[in-house]
Amino acid sequence: MNSDGYKFMKDSKNIKSSEPPSVDPPSVDPPSVDPPSVDPPSVDPPSVDPPSVEPPSVEPPSVEPFSTWAGAIMQVLKENDNEQMHVDEIANVIVDKRYYEPKRGSSSFRARIEGTCSIKKDLFQRVSPACYVIKSDVYERLLRQGQVEESLEELDESAVVEETRHILEKILIKSYGMYWMRDNVDWNSRTLCLWGKESNSSSSVCVNFADQVGIYLLYDGREIIYIGQVTEDRLGKRLFEHTKDHLASRWDRFSWFGLKDIDTSNRLIDLSESFENIPIKNLINAFESLLIEVIEPRKNKKKAPDTGKEYVQACNEDITRYFSQWGAGGVGS
Repeated sequence: MNSDGYKFMKDSKNIKSSEPPSVDPPSVDPPSVDPPSVDPPSVDPPSVDPPSVEPPSVEPPSVEPFSTWAGAIMQVLKENDNEQMHVDEIANVIVDKRYYEPKRGSSSFRARIEGTCSIKKDLFQRVSPACYVIKSDVYERLLRQGQVEESLEELDESAVVEETRHILEKILIKSYGMYWMRDNVDWNSRTLCLWGKESNSSSSVCVNFADQVGIYLLYDGREIIYIGQVTEDRLGKRLFEHTKDHLASRWDRFSWFGLKDIDTSNRLIDLSESFENIPIKNLINAFESLLIEVIEPRKNKKKAPDTGKEYVQACNEDITRYFSQWGAGGVGS
């Protein structure tokens, strides 16, 4: 083999044994894939409701408050099956159940209740000291009706007026008129007249009572809403004023109790200034006060004139305290 052939074979051998050149592939960064954002679950803090504070419950009265003491007393006795109750027990029930709200706070419940039961003999019966029941005929009517109604309360006022009339008549009332109609008076007349005729007489003679003095009552239907007095010759004028004042639309009838007597010519006789050495004005004040305190008309806003000190019955505790302070001899001993 010549040298050229040997060289070729050698070169060929070298070529076969040589490795191809290393070529690095292009560096390709993989696409950046952000992991999906997963918000952590929102956890609300536990809701804590503030403690609920309920306002104190005030139970409404089981029945509507009554307009008179008599109505409230009858309701209490009726609920007790008309078993006798002491006035203190009646007062406690009226307060607890709010059966009546007095228009004036000066007098005690006990005094008002006992006074009401004592005066309204057509409704209540005294069975022992300071203990009362409803009269049997009135109670039977209550059971039939099922509840104390306004008509029964109205009996209360008319009874007081009737009893007062009898008392006044025995003392010094000379004439009176009951439940006269407002519309039957000519209030626009130049000379105001309150004409009346004697009830049990066949005579046609009429008397003008416009100049009478005494006590008068104004009614709205059957309810007495106002009690007033006249100490001068002006009953007619005073009633006329009530057709123009704040009571103008509130009354339709009136009653009056007069102190002036009537002479043989059917005219009013002038009144002396006193009766049994008591000033007439004082007597009128006293009678007006009595009626206002017992009936409590809605439109008598002022307290009745004071005609004396009111006393409430002393309980055992009061009496014990009195004797411990003053001794057996009492005050001034």
